Amino acid sequence: MQMDKPVWVPPSDWGTTRKVLACINSLGYYMYFARGGRAGQDHVLTKLYRHDMHMAQRELQESMSITSASLSEVLSKVESEGYITRSKSEADKRQFEVYLTPQGRQRAAQLMEDRRQFEQEALSFLSTEEQEKLLDTLMTIITNWNGKEEN
Repeated sequence: MQMDKPVWVPPSDWGTTRKVLACINSLGYYMYFARGGRAGQDHVLTKLYRHDMHMAQRELQESMSITSASLSEVLSKVESEGYITRSKSEADKRQFEVYLTPQGRQRAAQLMEDRRQFEQEALSFLSTEEQEKLLDTLMTIITNWNGKEEN
């Protein structure tokens, strides 16, 4: 795993809770943006790749939970780069189908391999026991925070 910029460390005068939350935030930022975000071009390509190389544009939009305008903007960019094509649906002429081109398939496969490699290396410096303890702690946080959202 290559780091392009120095690792951020919370200031020493912060309390423990603030440091933990800041670290969670930093990790979340890294996972979201460094890995293509939720609605970015890379996400569109890998979603199509995992879905038989094509999807209805409406289905793609719903699966990504973004507006049609935002998706159209992303699709225009990946289409101009030669990664996808769009055509009217045979079943419903009001809908568009989005297809990966051979170049798009190659790019998506590379993105997925990069992701697989990242997942393999990301926590490799921790022992299995340390990873399990971290998972337990994170699940405790998630469970508690989810409970707070329900109230």
